[in-house]
Amino acid sequence: AGDTATAQAVLLRIDSREAELSLRETEARLAGLVARRAELDARLAMVDRQTGSQEDAQRARLEAARAQLPAAQAERLFAEGEFARAVQLMGTGSGTRQRHEQTRAQLETATQRVLAVAAEIRNVEAQLANAGAAREELTVLRRQLDAIEPMQRELAAQRDRIRLEIRDRTILMPFDGVVDRIFVDAGEYVTPGQRLMLVHDPARVRVEANVKETDIRYFRAGAPVRLHVDAY
Repeated sequence: AGDTATAQAVLLRIDSREAELSLRETEARLAGLVARRAELDARLAMVDRQTGSQEDAQRARLEAARAQLPAAQAERLFAEGEFARAVQLMGTGSGTRQRHEQTRAQLETATQRVLAVAAEIRNVEAQLANAGAAREELTVLRRQLDAIEPMQRELAAQRDRIRLEIRDRTILMPFDGVVDRIFVDAGEYVTPGQRLMLVHDPARVRVEANVKETDIRYFRAGAPVRLHVDAY
């Protein structure tokens, strides 16, 4: 007691080791969520890019295959007509065996062409469906990101509360003044609301007086008073 202290000087520190451990734990959990969110963002971008390009490629293949089908069908229809005429000519004796075999081979080739194009269309449609299913992973990733956001906000708020608690455990001198009395000893347990120190600003003199209950009625804010100091 009696020591002078400047404004913002540390007067007293309340043990904050447990709160600091809790702060480090919360910060570690928060850093883990931040890293997880960055990982999900990167995964989301990669899946979007890969599946999007796959879908575009399969759609292009499907359009190309579907564009080939009418020509293949027309080719087969023409081959069927040629073969039918060759068979008819063979029946009347006007056709040749060579023409008959040639048109039959052309018909088989045209038929296989139609079947191949149809199979390609079905194959590309299946791959396009798979690419669309792969893009469903984007929905899963977005839901995981949505779940992380409130957890991150909650941990950030918890971190801020702990920081405030640690800060409040350090008692600073509010002004340039004098420590009049100390009511606690080092290592002593304290409770909320407990009086710890008494300080005053020498530039602002304060007098505490005990007034008789019968005299309180004469006191008014701003009223002048006369003091007698029995001191050197």
